[in-house]
Amino acid sequence: MPSLRAGERHLRRLLTPPDGRPRPELDQIAAALLDHNPRRALLYTRESKEAASLLNDLASGVCELSHEALDARSAGHRRDLAVDWFRSVLVAAGILPVRDEYLARLERWIEYKTAALDDPEHRQLLTAYARWDRVARIRRRARGKTITASTVDITQVQISKAVLFLAWLKNQGERLAT
Repeated sequence: MPSLRAGERHLRRLLTPPDGRPRPELDQIAAALLDHNPRRALLYTRESKEAASLLNDLASGVCELSHEALDARSAGHRRDLAVDWFRSVLVAAGILPVRDEYLARLERWIEYKTAALDDPEHRQLLTAYARWDRVARIRRRARGKTITASTVDITQVQISKAVLFLAWLKNQGERLAT
């Protein structure tokens, strides 16, 4: 395994902007990764193409340093473990604000699920049900605390069953209103 110094040089090279001028926020990222777990940071930057791409994009300004920009890198419903680990290190270091990751993942999954619906009426119904019933209820019950993985799982099952029900209705030649 290469030395930790070589890993730090590699990490700093990935976080060097194209113009070569140092930026404090990029130094903070490097410090957070190296302080958190230097060996893991070395593996992260050497073994993961996604991680190297993310760090290059942050350095070049293609990707901003925010939860929303990191969410966009995990498009659809899939999770990118490289992005998840990177985000957790930055949150622990205080570079990114704390947020409820399970709730954020659920909201991204809902967007993905509703976007996949062909019928605009079904998309509208499912969006309303998911956001104004399921997610609103979760937020009320959580009262500012983070939600659990099982809460997300149950909610995803409920929404998936609603999708199946709407598809069944359509196959029967019926509408929800009837």
